[in-house]
Amino acid sequence: MKFLTEAIGGLKEFGALKTAVQSRALPAAVTGVTGVHKANIIYSLCSLLGRRAFVVAGDEPEANRLCADLGAMGLPALFYPLRDFT
Repeated sequence: MKFLTEAIGGLKEFGALKTAVQSRALPAAVTGVTGVHKANIIYSLCSLLGRRAFVVAGDEPEANRLCADLGAMGLPALFYPLRDFT
């Protein structure tokens, strides 16, 4: 999936997010992108920086889709449903 990282790597917004993660200026938020694009951003950051990510989704269906998208890209993801926290 290197082509995904290369495709997004040239965007200035991605560069700013990558810099924020590298300098630990966290937490960071990304808004206005679709689910698969969220997965691409997470995948690319984790791949380029050799780090893991903690992601909070809006609801369980979104979290399931995000986990599936990340898994399809080769990045293992864990899903913790709300019921595990209540």
